Order: sequence, then structure tokens, then C-alpha cells
Amino acid sequence: MQFKSTKICPKYAIMSKIKWGIFMEFEKAKLAELKQKFDSIINTEEKENIEFWYARDLQKLLGYTQWRNFLEVMKKAMISCESAGFTVFDHFAEVSKMIKLAKGAKRKVQDYMLTRYGCYLIAQKERKFFFKLSLDLI
Repeated sequence: MQFKSTKICPKYAIMSKIKWGIFMEFEKAKLAELKQKFDSIINTEEKENIEFWYARDLQKLLGYTQWRNFLEVMKKAMISCESAGFTVFDHFAEVSKMIKLAKGAKRKVQDYMLTRYGCYLIAQKERKFFFKLSLDLI
């Protein structure tokens, strides 16, 4: 029995390059959009002029509707931070915030102040979701 050559058909190779090009353009557009949104939620600590992001703001940006689901991604990012030799609390500082409820009521909720590196680690853990989304669109 003779097997056929395992070479890729030129037509298939061209289509793969076109799909890859579309994928890369999508990625560039998506990244530019995400960077703009990311920059819009930045906060600055006035005394020391330190940039930070609130985890609950980032949660909304990444499309999480429930805090507990986003917290799981954050825990993975914290493990990566520790594995890289950094102090977790330098990049993920737990804080409390007051949120407004109906009829002017307020309630204290858990939140985190994140450094740019902390946000990067969360986005890195979230990357698999965006990659899958990109492939679904091709």
C-alpha cells in the first residue's frame, strides 16, 4: 500500500495564511480597543502619584458578570505573581469600597487595587478566552 504525500496543498496553505492574516488583524483591533478601555479605568493615588486599577472595574472590562468567577482568575494570577518571585500584596492590595444601592443605600464590598503588572497577569490568564473567541470568528 502506498501512502499519499503529507505535503500541504498550496490552495490550503494560501487559505491558512489568509485566515491567519484575518486573525492577526482582529487581534490588533481587539488589543487596541482593550487598551483604550483599560486606560479609561486607570486611577491615580494623589499623594505618591501611583497608577492603579480596581479589580471590579477590570472585571466589567473583561466581561465577567459575577465577582466570584473573576476572583478565580485573580487567584490564578496571584499564584503566577508569587511563582515569579514577587510579593503578591505589592500587586494585589485588598481594599474595601462602598457601592451605591437602591434608594441611596450603600454597602461595603471587597475589591483589589491592582498594579499594571497585576492587571497583566490577570489578562494573561484571561488570554485563553480571547484566543478561543478569535478562532471562533474565523
